Amino acid sequence: MTTLSTMPEPKEKARTRRRVGALTWIPLLALVALAIGLLRARGAEVRPLLIERTALPSVALEPLPALLGQATVRGVVRSAGGAAVAEALVLAREGDVPIWGYTDERGGFELAGLSPGSVLLRVCARRFEVEDFWVEAPSEDARLLLTNELGAPPELPPLESETLVGEVLPPTPDWVVTGYELVLVPEEPLQTLDAPVPRRATVLADRSFRFEDLTLGRYRVVLLPPWARGGSWPDLATAKGSTLVHARTGAQARLAVTLEAGILESTVTDASGAPLAGALVLVHPVADAARLWPPFTTESNGRLRLRDLPPGAYAVTVTAGEAEVSRVVEIGAGATHRLDLPPLRVGPR
Repeated sequence: MTTLSTMPEPKEKARTRRRVGALTWIPLLALVALAIGLLRARGAEVRPLLIERTALPSVALEPLPALLGQATVRGVVRSAGGAAVAEALVLAREGDVPIWGYTDERGGFELAGLSPGSVLLRVCARRFEVEDFWVEAPSEDARLLLTNELGAPPELPPLESETLVGEVLPPTPDWVVTGYELVLVPEEPLQTLDAPVPRRATVLADRSFRFEDLTLGRYRVVLLPPWARGGSWPDLATAKGSTLVHARTGAQARLAVTLEAGILESTVTDASGAPLAGALVLVHPVADAARLWPPFTTESNGRLRLRDLPPGAYAVTVTAGEAEVSRVVEIGAGATHRLDLPPLRVGPR
């Protein structure tokens, strides 16, 4: 006969088994506690949130005053002879509010929004003086008769005019004057309707110019180079300040204007004698430094050439880099002045 005996469990193994069992029960207990809490929350009584409302204070507002009245005025506007006056402005005021309307082709008008009682109507119409009328509102048959009819407007004084043609005479035969501008400046002030006004005409390739319907009167003649068109200087016309009297002669009037100007020429070189291109050239009359000619530069061969200079003394300045030279020259009419300039040292000092 065999006898089975139970060996005692080791202490360490028993302790581990108890720890694992405790860890298994802890999550189960947490789930049970959560379920009990949910059941209690569902069974609890839900109490509504009560908000106490306070009644708004009542405010008694005064009624707004009516801006417009309730009366209407209808009627017609006629002339003293009984003819309907169309497109006339009929104007009234309701307090500070203007009320207006225009008459139709039969002279009828309608103004609404007026207060009952006497209303002042003002009528403005072409060919009539402005007139005022008092009417009683409301009204369905207001008749406004315009008695102060204006006469015919005054006629403008006739402008006496004739066509003026002419030509520009250059200082040399090869001088091209195409694009120059001739300006006629009235010597009389523009104080009357028949006074002359300034006129301008461009000189054509055949040296001619033309002024159509030029008002008769006295003019000062000014001739401008192409670059100064639309301006007032430099004046290249002979006898500056002379007066042209444009009067009726029975034949087409003609005017010959002599161009009075000279030419400035020079060659700009560097220290080695080579032509210097792109040097800046500034020119102005000695007596008036503010009237500067349009700046220009020397050509690729170092050439400097400026024409359309009225006779007189001029200051000429040539600049290239840090180098600069200035001279004063005297220009004569129809002549070419050759200016000798020293070489310009444009390199480093």
